[in-house]
Amino acid sequence: MAPEVKKPISFLNKLCYGIGFFPELTGAIGFYGVFLLEVAQILPAYSSAVITGCHIAGGVLNPVVGFLVDRTNTRWGKLKPWMVASMIPISASGFLMWFSPGFGQTAKLIWYLFFACALYGSLIAYNTPVNALVMLATNDPQERDSLNLFAIVFGAVGGIAPSLIYGQVLGAYGVAIGNDPCHNTTNGTGPAVPLSVQKTAYMVAASVTVGIFLLCSLIAILGVPEMKVPVATGEKQSWNPFRMSKEIFTFWPFVCVLIAFCIGSLSFELQIGNIGVMFQYSYGLEAETANVLLASTVTSVLAMFPWYLFMKRFGRKAVMFTGVLIFMVPHNIVWMIMSEELFGNSLATVAYVSSVWGGIGVGSLTIAPFLITDVLDEFHLKTGKRMEAVFYSMVACLDVVADAIVLGASQLFLQFVNYDPNQCVQPDSVGSGFRYIGTVGPLVCIAIALFFLYLYPITEESRRATAQALKEKRENEENRPILSEQHATLQAYT
Repeated sequence: MAPEVKKPISFLNKLCYGIGFFPELTGAIGFYGVFLLEVAQILPAYSSAVITGCHIAGGVLNPVVGFLVDRTNTRWGKLKPWMVASMIPISASGFLMWFSPGFGQTAKLIWYLFFACALYGSLIAYNTPVNALVMLATNDPQERDSLNLFAIVFGAVGGIAPSLIYGQVLGAYGVAIGNDPCHNTTNGTGPAVPLSVQKTAYMVAASVTVGIFLLCSLIAILGVPEMKVPVATGEKQSWNPFRMSKEIFTFWPFVCVLIAFCIGSLSFELQIGNIGVMFQYSYGLEAETANVLLASTVTSVLAMFPWYLFMKRFGRKAVMFTGVLIFMVPHNIVWMIMSEELFGNSLATVAYVSSVWGGIGVGSLTIAPFLITDVLDEFHLKTGKRMEAVFYSMVACLDVVADAIVLGASQLFLQFVNYDPNQCVQPDSVGSGFRYIGTVGPLVCIAIALFFLYLYPITEESRRATAQALKEKRENEENRPILSEQHATLQAYT
C-alpha cells in the first residue's frame, strides 16, 4: 500500500485557520467591570471577585485542559472534538454573563462568577486545540509559518473587535461608559439612560459577539485539515502529568521561549493596562487615549507582514531584537520624558508618532508563535513525543498569570499613590507614579525578555536540520508498512 500523499495547505485553509482566532470574547473584559458595577449593580468587592476569579480559573484550567487534549484520540481527530464540544458552553456563558437577573447581591455574585469562569474555561477548551492545530494541519515548517501569520493577524484584530462591537452597540443605545466624578451624572455628561435600556444594549452586544464567534469557529473546524497522529509504541505509557510537566519545564529551548514570551507580554500589559490613567493624569491627554490605542494597534497589525518577510530573510531572533531595540525601547523612553513643558502644543502629536513607532515594534513580538512551533519540532525529534496541547496550555497559563500580576499590581499601585476615584483632581503622585510604572516597568521587562531570547539555543541552521531530520523520520515510518508487505509477499512465494 503506497503512503498517503498529503495535499499542501491552500490559501483557503490558511484563511479559515486565521478566522478561527476571531473574535476573542475576553477582549470585552474592559467593559465587564463597568457592566457589573453600573448595570448589574453588584458591590465593588463582588465585582473585583468576579474579575479576579475568572482569571484564576483560567490559570488553573489551562494545564488541565492541555493534558486532557493531549490524551484525546478519536476517529474524528485529536483536536477538533474539543473545538466542537466547547462551542455550546462558550455561547451560553458568553451571553448569560451579560444578563441581569433580579437577584440579591449574593445570588448575583454566584451567577456572574459562575458564568464568567465558565466562559474562560470553555474558551480554554477551544483555544488550546485551535493553537495546537497548526502542528497537525501540516508537517511543512513553511506552511506552519503561513498559518501562524494568519492566526496572529486575525487574533490581533479579534482582540480589539469585541471592544469595537460593544462600543458601537452601546453608543447606538446612548449608553456612555465610565464614571466621571467631575460631572453630576453617573455615566458622565448628558442625560442618564434608563437601566432597562442599558441592560438591553449589553445583551445585544453580547449576542452579536457570540454569533460572530460561532460562525468563525465553524469556519475553522470545517476549513482546516487535521492529520491523524498514530501513537508510537514508545509513547504508549502511563499518563503521568507530573512527569510530563518535568519533561517540558526541563527542556531548555521551551524555558527560554516561555520566559521571554511571558515577560514580554508583561511589559506590554504594564503599559496598555495603565494607559488610561497615564494619559489622563501624566500627560493630560485623556481625550486622545482611544485614538492613540487605535493607532498603535492598527500599526502593529500592518507591521506584521513586513516583519514576516524580514523573518524569512534574517531569521526569528533578528526580528524580535530589531523590533524591540529600534522601536519599542525608544517609544518607552519618549513616553517617560514626554510632558507639556517639554513639547508644548506638540504633545499630542508626539504621543501619536511615538505610539505608531512603538506599534511597529509590538508587531515584531508576534513572532513568538513561530518560536513555539520550532520548540515543538525539536522536542519531538529528541524525545519522540508529541505534546502540542500541553505546551500551548502552559504558555497560555503563564500568560494569564502575567495578566493577573498586572491587574493586581495596578490596583495596589493606585492605593500607593493615593488615587481616589471620587475626586475630580488627583494628587501629582498619581501622574508621576503611573508615568514610571508604564514606561520604566516595561523597559525592565524588555531587558529580561531579551536576555532569555539571547540564550534561546535554536538557530536557523539547527531549525532547518531538525525539519529535515523529522521529514526523513516520517518517510521511514511511511515506507515501513510497504517493506513489511513486500517481505510478507516474498515469504508467501517461498
